[in-house]
Amino acid sequence: MAIFGWDGVGVSTLSWDWLDVFGTLYTLAEDGDVSKITLRCWFAGGAKNAACAIYDDALNLVEHSDIVNVGVGEAWVDFPCTVHLDAADYYLMFQPCAGGGDMRSRYTDLGFTSGRYRDAWNILGDWDPTLTNMAAATKRHSIYATYTPSGGGVTVKKGSCVPAMTALLTKFSALKQPREPRFQPQTFPKFTPRSLI
Repeated sequence: MAIFGWDGVGVSTLSWDWLDVFGTLYTLAEDGDVSKITLRCWFAGGAKNAACAIYDDALNLVEHSDIVNVGVGEAWVDFPCTVHLDAADYYLMFQPCAGGGDMRSRYTDLGFTSGRYRDAWNILGDWDPTLTNMAAATKRHSIYATYTPSGGGVTVKKGSCVPAMTALLTKFSALKQPREPRFQPQTFPKFTPRSLI
């Protein structure tokens, strides 16, 4: 199992308007089968429902999670979501139920690509197929997806390609041996022509 997104707890608290949908663009470095989305969240005034979804980098809906009842204590909450994803960039999005304006979540401003989408209807679980005119932001939300790699190869974490290639080149350099020349140079005695009689 592996994750993409951010499993750190942001230093700032986001207070939602119940018509808002929030999310951050994260990179999935390999093909994988997602099983759930996990969000750091809670409700301040009593348990209510919420849901998450995955959108591609063009803000088209890929898949949404089940609706989950979220309690009043701050915690990591799992939202079941089953979908196969190819390696690419995806928005991990989340929203509360109608009237859930007392929902809270965690984030940190670190220059990430994120957004806030205003859902005029907010029918929980009825996600818009495209998030048109989403307002850009830079928040790194505390949200991630758990997946099982399905590419059959080695799992490579983002940013680790250069060290891995360096180690590989070092290994092959150690194995490389100087090769003997195919033809060895030979020395012949100097030829002196005989005098003609």
